Parts: sequence; structure tokens; C-alpha cells
Amino acid sequence: MQCKGLEVDKDLQWVCCAESFGIFNTFIVKELCIACIQTGEYYTFHIVPGINLWYDLNLNDPLNQEVYKLQMSKHNIDWFDGCFSLKDSFDCMEYFISKNNPIFVVDRQLEQFLITHGFNDVELLKVAPLDSMNSLPTSACQNYGHNQPGFKHCAQRKALEVIHHVGPMLLPFLKPNTFELVDNFLESTIPSPEEKITTYALTDPLYDQLVTLMKNASVCGKLSMAWRNATDDEPTGTFSLVPNPEACDGSESAEQAATAIDNPL
Repeated sequence: MQCKGLEVDKDLQWVCCAESFGIFNTFIVKELCIACIQTGEYYTFHIVPGINLWYDLNLNDPLNQEVYKLQMSKHNIDWFDGCFSLKDSFDCMEYFISKNNPIFVVDRQLEQFLITHGFNDVELLKVAPLDSMNSLPTSACQNYGHNQPGFKHCAQRKALEVIHHVGPMLLPFLKPNTFELVDNFLESTIPSPEEKITTYALTDPLYDQLVTLMKNASVCGKLSMAWRNATDDEPTGTFSLVPNPEACDGSESAEQAATAIDNPL
């Protein structure tokens, strides 16, 4: 995998999943996948642990061997399998993600692991069990036996399944106090640059405002908003959210929405 030449966009959000060993309270990552919610790009690393860690954890001990074999039977990645060291993996990630990009995880151990390695915005998602997500059965990495039909213990498949199921819920990065309802328009309060893209829970007043606006929105999940800017630097315009665009393809309302976006106010 070539990492050079990629640019870091600090506004992008990522989902990170891992396959690992957990031995004596030591979290050893064997497969790490990080996938972007906005662009759909993803990067998967198969990692070889430090050369001395096997002996430090005394994995030649028969009892420890049983624990090791049980965990390996899930993801099929042997201790010495892989093509990246952990340091090489993080060095490569620096080409497309910063320490301050938002990263969502579904594993508390992975959350602590990333925080320990200097990532400043790691959030634990509470989602349905991953083995209940079966929309992308062929999205596994195809290495180390992960090409078996429906194989689930693959970090790449987990990350892509999470984005597929909950990615739309993390959009459209709307900060509640960025807008207020004025004469049936959402008036922009001009957020600072660092607030342009972020994720916040909707407050009750804003929720009520959006419900009011949605009464005039088209079907298939569209939410249309318009605002008037107070500065000459930023033009007025419209903003449309389509959580499930596939449901609207070919519909008259979809064509109208596209026209509205192409011809702002």
C-alpha cells in the first residue's frame, strides 16, 4: 500500500476497528482498519507485534498457549503474521489522518489504545452487536482466511459494516447553536472554522424547528434548509440532507432537490 502523496483533511471523521489478542491485560493489535465516513476510503494494516513481546508474555507456557489458540481461532491471524510493525502503521496513517481527527470505535479497549497513542478525539459508539450486521458479507480483507463466505472477525468488514449501518446517523455534522429559526428560515450564526464539521446531539428546540421544516420537505428522507448569511463573503443558499439517496433515485422529488442544489438562492 502506498501512503505518500495523501493529504490530511482535519475535518473528516473516521471509524476504526481492530482484531487483536488480549493476554494478561495486554492489548495486542493484529489487524487495524480505519475507514472514512465521508469519502468511503479505508486502510487496513496487518501488524506484527514487537519481537520480544511473545517471550515477555510467556506464551510458550501451555496454559497461555491455550488462551492464545482460542483467540487466534476467531480471526485466524497468527502472532507472527503481518507486514507492518505498529510504528510503521501509525507512521503511514499520518499521511491521511491527524491526531485531532474524530475517530469512532465500538471497542472500549481500542478506544483506550488509540488515546494512549496520542489520538485526541476518540469516541465510543454504542451500537448493536457487530455479528448482527450482515449487509456487507464480502467486504472482508480476503487475507488469513478472511475470504471465507460471511467471515465476521475481520477489522475491515467491521469498520465498513459500522459505516454502512450508522454512518448516516453521524451526518450532517450539524451544530445546534449554528442555526436559529427566523421567519421559517434557518439563520446562520456563522460558526468558527473549527466548528464547521462536527457531531452533536440535537437539542429539543432545534429538533422542533427541524420537524417544522420537514413538513414541507420532500419524501424519502430529505431535509431541506435555507439560510440568509449576514456577511457579503458568504452567499445565501440552500442545504439539503439526503440520508438515503438510493431510495430517491429517479424520483421526481430527487430531481427537484438536485435542481435546488444546482441553483442556490
